[in-house]
Amino acid sequence: MNLLKLFTGNYCPVCGKMIETDRPLCKDCNKSEAYSPYKQILDGGFECISAFEHYGVFRRVMLDYKYYGQKEYCDNYAMLLSEIIDKYYDHIPFDYYTSVPSYGEQKKYGFEKVRSIAKEAAHLQRVKYRQLLIQKKQRKKQHLLTGEERTENVKGIFTVAPNTNINGKNILIFDDVVTTGATLNECCKILKENGAQQICCITVNHALKDIDTVTDTSKQ
Repeated sequence: MNLLKLFTGNYCPVCGKMIETDRPLCKDCNKSEAYSPYKQILDGGFECISAFEHYGVFRRVMLDYKYYGQKEYCDNYAMLLSEIIDKYYDHIPFDYYTSVPSYGEQKKYGFEKVRSIAKEAAHLQRVKYRQLLIQKKQRKKQHLLTGEERTENVKGIFTVAPNTNINGKNILIFDDVVTTGATLNECCKILKENGAQQICCITVNHALKDIDTVTDTSKQ
């Protein structure tokens, strides 16, 4: 099934041009250097691959998806990340896809954004999706904090979901944007402590780690 036909107009989430084929991006954006998956090793030693740098139009599109209810981008993001998985993680037999948990997002926005992407990617890849982690309490928004504050902000707030057995399992964690990697590191650490074998991460965007100033981007 052509997933893009589910969207009115089939617009590219990057540049807004009409998409004429069953692709997550238009032909020009797919060929551009802007779409260059970026691989990094997080401080905890976990590998993370991201599709775009979090600036310009890529940042705007992500903010539209996160804060302004542009749900139509979900399947495009999932298809895009699925292609990256085929290219960079095809050697790893993942048992589960999961996502960084949220706290109250369903009630506030009507859907959980990262989980929606992960579940659709799992469907495309024929891998089981499970919400393996839960967030025990509310936290300050990461984008309002410095690098050191981000690490402290996520300590101890995640735990494995009830009745979760991940001993010896290979897991791929999804998130929307990675900056310092503090949130993903904390999630990976909890999964590792509970017996997971190999844990990798994938995100739509990656931002610069050097955080000299803190701004509220949720409404920009």
